[in-house]
Amino acid sequence: MSRPDGSIFKFKNPSGKTVWKIEVVIGTSPNGRPRKVRRTAHTYSQAQHLRTLLLTAKRNHVEKKDEEKTLEQFTRWWLETIKRHEVRPITLSDYTDRYERYVKPTFGEHKLTSITSTDVSNWLHTLHERDYSIPTIRGARQLLSMVLDSAIHYTQLTANPVSATRAPQQRTTLAAKMERAWTKDEAFEAITRSRGTQLHLAITLGITLGMRRSEIAALQWADFDFDAGTVEIQRGVREHRQATAEGTKHVSLSISEPKTLSSHRINHLPPIVLSALLHHRDLHPPLPDSEGQSWVFRTKTGNIIWPTKLSHDFATFCERAKIRRIRFHDMRHTSAVLALTAEVRIESVSQALGHSRIDTTKSIYAPFVPKLAEEHSRGISALLEEPAPAAHNPQLKEKNT
Repeated sequence: MSRPDGSIFKFKNPSGKTVWKIEVVIGTSPNGRPRKVRRTAHTYSQAQHLRTLLLTAKRNHVEKKDEEKTLEQFTRWWLETIKRHEVRPITLSDYTDRYERYVKPTFGEHKLTSITSTDVSNWLHTLHERDYSIPTIRGARQLLSMVLDSAIHYTQLTANPVSATRAPQQRTTLAAKMERAWTKDEAFEAITRSRGTQLHLAITLGITLGMRRSEIAALQWADFDFDAGTVEIQRGVREHRQATAEGTKHVSLSISEPKTLSSHRINHLPPIVLSALLHHRDLHPPLPDSEGQSWVFRTKTGNIIWPTKLSHDFATFCERAKIRRIRFHDMRHTSAVLALTAEVRIESVSQALGHSRIDTTKSIYAPFVPKLAEEHSRGISALLEEPAPAAHNPQLKEKNT
């Protein structure tokens, strides 16, 4: 393996004479392998001199290329030429949106080599000052780092200035997120007060099945098997922003299959959900000639409802019903915590939520379910209890007599 500052090693040529070989990595080939330059010298001192010349030429080559490209030019090439073939369209759209909104206004016209770690730190500070959320700032920083890492890969840079900065820490702890979840009484009140409203089914699905907002919005009537009492969760809908050729921004919907196999699942419908489902079907029956493909939650024109509309209507419901307001997604947390508190097996909870690993469910929810810890302590206590005195043991008493 070649060293960053080049390698020098002995080599015996076919004639039997010993020479010195110099090897310097000058970039990366299109197949991802290192691109190397090799030279031969007759003495070690000549080899050292040649290595110095090669490294200087490499630095000059990189600097010259850097002077020709701005971050905007390289990022556009990176998105359209590289990432377009590596990620899903919705992910590419997310990258583009993050770049347009958070990175380009500050660094778009900067030359690649002119961006320093100090510049990046000042930029992160500015995002904080503008009250952007920690996840938003972390996402913007991650995207900039990915772009500059790729610039190194394609010999446009020698170092990534983002790596010298610290990623902002999430101020909201996992415990704080779990505190947002409804209690049993609050969940019961929400389901009760939502009866007769457009949101009754959505709230019931969120609390009882722990479905994601994107999954609820993308439900079709054909996903429900009323005879078997099940629902197949097989798609999600997401809003994403795109920049048009004219420079304007356009928000559109993208409907896609779940990211993981475990997210594509079939869940049983308890009576409380079936009741809400039948009531919703009376209000919004499947469209004629749709063969069940019509949306369960739809607009007056029959189109799929936007996820942000669900969240907006949910917030309005909480306010009018005088119920503690939480995020739509927090009903999923509510579902998991209540199920584990009711001593539902964690494997069942994980499967219902569509987690790819049981460890994910354990790490997120187990610390907030006291009954799980109580079960452990009760088991250990029972195991370590002192044995009954010999006088009360009939077998021992009979043996002694």
